[in-house]
Amino acid sequence: MSTPTNHDASKVLMGAMGSSDAQLSCEASDPASFPAGRAVRRKSDAALSLSSADGQLIGVSAGKSLSDTKKTAVVRAGNHIPVELAGWAYLTKADLTFFTKRNVAVAIEFVDGGTAGAESASVTGDDDAGYVVSLSMEDGVSTATQCKAALDADTDVAALIETVITDTAGDAQAAFAEDDIDGVIPAIGAGVRVSNTTGKAIPAGGTLTGAMYVSGLLTGVNEDSSEVPAAAIDMAGGL
Repeated sequence: MSTPTNHDASKVLMGAMGSSDAQLSCEASDPASFPAGRAVRRKSDAALSLSSADGQLIGVSAGKSLSDTKKTAVVRAGNHIPVELAGWAYLTKADLTFFTKRNVAVAIEFVDGGTAGAESASVTGDDDAGYVVSLSMEDGVSTATQCKAALDADTDVAALIETVITDTAGDAQAAFAEDDIDGVIPAIGAGVRVSNTTGKAIPAGGTLTGAMYVSGLLTGVNEDSSEVPAAAIDMAGGL
């Protein structure tokens, strides 16, 4: 007799539901644009969107509809629904929040000495030692928009972190010493916020929903076996 394989409680299948009483709808939008675990909105033409400019939140994508693979299934209400997090860890500094795109150690520093509007980013390190992202900027002059643009423009940096403006885009940012990006997004019982552009769950800014976290950080497994940072939420009354 073979020995059964234990379930890995640290992993969750994206698009799965933890309870049988979940309410779903089938939406006429391509699921390729609305991956499982993203909070979605309905536009005036009934199509789905991830942007807050297009409409109100209606639920969390469950990926392809079983009845039609060209349509997207949306969980409108339910418990233990997996959502995709913006990163494996985060750090907020002034008007910017940094998310790690990979499950590796990453630190960041803003170094004075650059010129506002001509900021430049670089990264050093490796998977074993961890990485340090450095941004050369002008202390008290470089804005959140300018700093984000420089970090996004460097392909090596952009492969490690996602930079999101979570407060005022035009505010000047301060230089700061190397700091670890190690904040954990889910806190059980906390309200869930979602990005107004990606539909991923974020710790600050975006839209505060009516859902709450019921798990800590999990590894979400997509249909193609790729892995994303995730957490389970209860949304009995919808988003």
